[in-house]
Amino acid sequence: MPELRLERNPELLVAGPLARSAADLALALDVLARPRDPSMPAEALASPRSTSPGGLRVALWLDEPFAPVDATVAAAVWKAALMLEAAGAIVDESARPAFSFEEAWEVFAVLTHALIGAGLPDKARDKLAAREHDFLSGDLSHRALQARGMRLSTPDFLGIQARRARLREEWARFFEHIDVLLCPPAPTGPIRHDQKPDPHARSIEVNGKQRPYFDLMLWACLATGAGLPAAVAPVMLGPDGLPRGVQIIAASFEDRTAIACAAMLETLGASFKAPPMTSP
Repeated sequence: MPELRLERNPELLVAGPLARSAADLALALDVLARPRDPSMPAEALASPRSTSPGGLRVALWLDEPFAPVDATVAAAVWKAALMLEAAGAIVDESARPAFSFEEAWEVFAVLTHALIGAGLPDKARDKLAAREHDFLSGDLSHRALQARGMRLSTPDFLGIQARRARLREEWARFFEHIDVLLCPPAPTGPIRHDQKPDPHARSIEVNGKQRPYFDLMLWACLATGAGLPAAVAPVMLGPDGLPRGVQIIAASFEDRTAIACAAMLETLGASFKAPPMTSP
């Protein structure tokens, strides 16, 4: 099932409509892109760079030690890249923006926790922030980043925003030579609900190994942290009969390019297929 994530302000606000086709997703975008104030001009979204795979410049970001991906998800991302390549796209497995995955994750996670903390009661926020001294400088574990975000001072906030601005600049340079980036939507496929009250006590399974629950957000940081549009398109069903897909990231305000790429995959045979009903 295609999905589109839109991010348009420093507060990491994301709208993610679900649709049964890329065409329906494009229709949803037309509605969401309208200004809330009718007296304001409509937000300008660029036309898609291409509506067919021929000559489409595609980057593939999949091999990432900091964010390991389950083999079933990797297979779907690879399949999407191969489908586009077979139809004439130019796939580059080594193209990357000029920053590390860790940098993108740290900026995204600290800002996210700072914004969450701003909405918490003082006692709850202070309790989480007090744990900052339990971690070494540069610790990128989920609990460490949460504590740092909860205690973010004004100078630190401005520093994080400056780092975020640099990420955006590097993405802009990257998309001068690349049309779309393909990468995993998440490190694993659909998971069973985990109702443990403390989310840090939850876990997910990636290639048979337990990983922290919040690793689910790792691959979302690339687009959301930099304010880029990302469409998630279905590619295949995994061994469990549940969908596996690919995340398609495009340049800022080029949402229609991400959707157009999803439409290409749909035309090539990777359309939405409802998973079979399963018992709990």
